[in-house]
Amino acid sequence: MTVESREFQETDKKTTRSITPKDVEEALIRTNYNKSETARLLGIDRKTLYNRLRNVISQAGLKITN
Repeated sequence: MTVESREFQETDKKTTRSITPKDVEEALIRTNYNKSETARLLGIDRKTLYNRLRNVISQAGLKITN
C-alpha cells in the first residue's frame, strides 16, 4: 500500500454505502485504473468494487461486453 493510499484511507474513511461513484472514479484515477488497488484504497472488497462499477454502468444505460 502506498503512502498516498494510506493517507486517503485515514482522511476519508467512509462506510461502504457512502462511497459515491465520484469516489470510485477518483480512486481509479489515483491508482491508474488498477482495480485491486482501488478497492484497497476505498477500503472495500474487490468484488464489491466490480459490483459498484457494474451498477454504475447499467444505470448509465451502457452495456457490458466480455
